[in-house]
Amino acid sequence: MRVYLFAESPEALTQLGTSSQQVRQVLARIFPAATTPALVVAAYFPNDTVWCGQVCGGPRMPATFQQHREDHWAIVERWRAPQGLPESYTLIRLLVGADITYPCTDTDHYGWTWTFPSALAHLAVVASHERYHLTHRGQPADVLADERTANHWALHGAWNRGYRVQATLPADAMPRPARPSGSLRNWRPAGVTRMAERAAAAHRSRRRR
Repeated sequence: MRVYLFAESPEALTQLGTSSQQVRQVLARIFPAATTPALVVAAYFPNDTVWCGQVCGGPRMPATFQQHREDHWAIVERWRAPQGLPESYTLIRLLVGADITYPCTDTDHYGWTWTFPSALAHLAVVASHERYHLTHRGQPADVLADERTANHWALHGAWNRGYRVQATLPADAMPRPARPSGSLRNWRPAGVTRMAERAAAAHRSRRRR
């Protein structure tokens, strides 16, 4: 596995209360060498309060490192593609904004309200969610149920690593059997591409990104 870190400012990781070494250690535990051959994990820390994750469709080539299909991933264009990428690889993107203040409470795209005690805990949950999709690839019969399963996986994984993340599930989020997930869906907070929802959330004094 290769890990690339992209911080928008030299103080980004310090501002988040962590370091590049700690970030790499967390990712090495979540994505062990045997996870998949030629895995590239790109972790982004922009000056923003955005957070999300994605297993990209693949395999990728060096020339397609920055390609994206969703507007909120245009953020990857702020950095150049790294040198020395494998000729063919699987790409996972993780993003945690450096302007997030912890503890952080936010609601994701599937109605789960999370409380992250630290940036490393936040990163661990996002990375674990995407690892589930990486290791359970395919086309699910029920996308929502599959995403809920990934959330359960991520929550349990965070607790197993000592991160006391809290999650409040929506009323209809009881776990159900699900087939493996596809490789192009994104996990992100609710309203990340919905300006009207952002405005409504601000009116309710509920922080969303």
